[in-house]
Amino acid sequence: MKEHIEKHIRDNYRTYIFFIIIFIVGLIIGIISVNNMNIENKEKMNNYLISFTSNLKDNVNINYGLLLVNSLKKNMQFILILVVLSFSIWRKISNSLLVGYKGFVLGYSISSTISIFGIGKGLAFNMSLLMLSELIFIPTVFFTAVYCMNSYNKIISKDYSNKTTDLIRNIIVFIIILFTIVASSFIKTYLSSNLFVLIRNYF
Repeated sequence: MKEHIEKHIRDNYRTYIFFIIIFIVGLIIGIISVNNMNIENKEKMNNYLISFTSNLKDNVNINYGLLLVNSLKKNMQFILILVVLSFSIWRKISNSLLVGYKGFVLGYSISSTISIFGIGKGLAFNMSLLMLSELIFIPTVFFTAVYCMNSYNKIISKDYSNKTTDLIRNIIVFIIILFTIVASSFIKTYLSSNLFVLIRNYF
């Protein structure tokens, strides 16, 4: 399996670089959006983040089940949309938009927390609640986008003959993708939440 993944990356490194650039552009746009936000929206964001951290500080009885379900639902929906659109005629544009949107959300989240709490607290907030799970989920987004686009190209190709082997491979790949989604949600629910509980008095 390791050899197949390495070969996949080698064969598609240009596509990965393209998506990484799109992601970075989305990240930068997200950061700029926070910096150019008007006073009213900044106050709303400030009130939300302060209320969010205050609730976590005052209530350590975290509903892990609800957090896990919400995280799984959110991540599954994103990947499902990515997979479906990867098999459409708009796959290149839609995948680019979804990857860029993911970068925008991450950039917006990081920039907004740093804007409200400062660099130290903002980085601590993001490292505890956000970055650990995203380190798994974001590469999964890249891989899913590239793999599904390649699968579509094979399906419409005249040389597509070994359907059984490719079907088995696709099933295995999607099981791995599912596993990484679940792993990301578990990390966010159980590890990230408890990390923030440990540093909650810092806010």
